[in-house]
Amino acid sequence: MNPNTLTTVQELLAKEIDKPAEEFTPERTLEELGIDSLALTEIQFRLEELCNIRMPTERFAINTIKDLVDLVDRVRQDSARPA
Repeated sequence: MNPNTLTTVQELLAKEIDKPAEEFTPERTLEELGIDSLALTEIQFRLEELCNIRMPTERFAINTIKDLVDLVDRVRQDSARPA
């Protein structure tokens, strides 16, 4: 898990949900933070803009902050590979 990606996700969530970034630890579940599937979709769109990435269209199990960070890292890594 890239610490820069974690910080980006934490700051975005803090802004979107109006809670301190420190509350968004990697092991926290989206459910306990009150993030439903619609909110997660919106967060993913914002992450696309912030990180200049394209999230995959297939569904991934995203249950925790770490899952979301890992997905962003994986997409970044995949997009950096030569075609």
